Amino acid sequence: KFDEMGKKLSTFRGKHNINTNSGSKGFNTDIKDISASTVEFISPSAGIDLIPNDFENTEFKKNLILNDNNANVNVLTDVKTESEVTVALNEKIATNWKPEQSLYGEGLRFDNNRKFHGIEDSPYPLPADLEEHDRLEIQHIIIKHSFGRLFTMPIVELLSESGTKVLDVGCGPGSWVRDIATTYPQADVHAVDIVKSLFDGVESLPNITFASGNVLEQLPYSDNCFDAVLQRFLTGGIPKVEWDKTILELYRVTKPGGYIELIEPDVCQKLGSMGEILIGGIYKVLKLRGLDVEFASHMKSRIEGLGLNVESETVRLFPIGWEGKFGDMNKRNLEMFAYSMKPLMMKSLEVTNEKYDEMVNEMKLEFSENQTFFNVHSVVIKKKYERNDILVNEKIVENCKLEKPQLPVIEDTRNNTLLSHSGENNIYSLPADIVEQDRLELQHIIVKQAFGELFKMPIKDLLLIPDKIILDVGCGSGAWTRDVATTYPNVKLHSILLRALMQKILVPDNYFDAVFQRFLTIGIQKIKWDDAINELKRVVKPGGFIELVEYEEAQNFGPTGLILIESILETLGSSGIDRQIAVNMKTRMENAGLNIQSENIYSLP
Repeated sequence: KFDEMGKKLSTFRGKHNINTNSGSKGFNTDIKDISASTVEFISPSAGIDLIPNDFENTEFKKNLILNDNNANVNVLTDVKTESEVTVALNEKIATNWKPEQSLYGEGLRFDNNRKFHGIEDSPYPLPADLEEHDRLEIQHIIIKHSFGRLFTMPIVELLSESGTKVLDVGCGPGSWVRDIATTYPQADVHAVDIVKSLFDGVESLPNITFASGNVLEQLPYSDNCFDAVLQRFLTGGIPKVEWDKTILELYRVTKPGGYIELIEPDVCQKLGSMGEILIGGIYKVLKLRGLDVEFASHMKSRIEGLGLNVESETVRLFPIGWEGKFGDMNKRNLEMFAYSMKPLMMKSLEVTNEKYDEMVNEMKLEFSENQTFFNVHSVVIKKKYERNDILVNEKIVENCKLEKPQLPVIEDTRNNTLLSHSGENNIYSLPADIVEQDRLELQHIIVKQAFGELFKMPIKDLLLIPDKIILDVGCGSGAWTRDVATTYPNVKLHSILLRALMQKILVPDNYFDAVFQRFLTIGIQKIKWDDAINELKRVVKPGGFIELVEYEEAQNFGPTGLILIESILETLGSSGIDRQIAVNMKTRMENAGLNIQSENIYSLP
């Protein structure tokens, strides 16, 4: 197909006296050329052509000039196009659009002759049909050739070992798992997606297993299951507020010592006027639907904010419509992407079928003129327990239980005192005895002196009003509750154990005037923090306050302290806690829709 395209390019360049030698600088790729055999199986979509045959007779007159600096084509627009003037985005349609339910098959939807999955509440806007299958195959080839390999994880030797388990999340047509299974026939390759319609045929390979599943809910695999996990190009399928949960779900199914690779595209740069309308419009629609189109640019910091170990980050530049065959493939992919978005965008922009096609064709002419490009980011995470040559025994940590019979838990509604921790799913690892009570009392005094007060919420005047209701979550020894009750005798104070929060607080919505919670990092798993914050949000009154107080990890240890404390933290981390919750707390609360009044940070030497 690219041999045919090359002839068209030669004819086109000769007709307009354009130098065929590219002198552009700054683009770096290991791939010098893409052989025709590599792309032989690609099926061109109807109505899509890399170079229009009637280029000289395009609707909008343009002048072609040669830029001597880079020997590429610059297209100067003489007149303002009609579409630039009249096209506007209907945000209501863009936000609420769904393809129509099919009468011919349960779980299928159709729009503008394109087939979509029927998964309710899924934000993924792209089709699940043969045309999209072809686009994803092209996209796979582009990614593979840009990075020069199938992955950037350091797992080549691992894949040579029999029984190594690999997972592709959001596998689409299975292009990546097919190549992995063929290249490493001894590997045990798994693929998961919300629908199987694109995957048919790949599963015939003996070492590939497909499963239906949604990473936004829970993957159908046990903890610590895979040696390597890949997820790529799901920016259009994962809501902005769900990325932390998604990354932690991938982390959950990865074995200690295993790797996770996320590959995501950033937004297009240097678009022309029509590209800004069409591709820029697509970005705006995706944002309206709760998606983070710029996730790739802050993916590394987002992962590090979760306390995960980033092994490497690789960034590749993808030229669109320039820099030879590689740029032409990217142009084809983006064009097909625009057509995959057509059912949604045609309605959102309120244009006709014919007008949308004209807009796509005009956009294609702008790519080489502007040297449009986008970057693709790959971030590799390593899941590990090892620290300073001390290896935490994972099996002991996972199976650790109290050997002595547990005392019953004593609760009341005013001032709970916890004598012991019970419950099979309890991850809180500190004791519940008189020695720990003394430590909690001392901790309370230290924090109170550091803050200079019992709380930072602006509620001192409020607490002078009789019958205001305050909640202390995870009250421990009750030191904070006791001091507040003594200082403000008119207040009604309630205390609950941590496990009450993780189940459900047995009060109606909008019940408390203020809620206070502190130092529960080791009692709440990473994947439960959003649920915990939303539960606090549920029980506080409109206009009320929530205060969370948590430690960051201690710093500047000596060698022995580092070994001991870091080993403790690694052990706690194996139970699923969020070691970085203090750093991420503000962001998590904002993601829950809470209005941040203040954030205060104190150094405790």
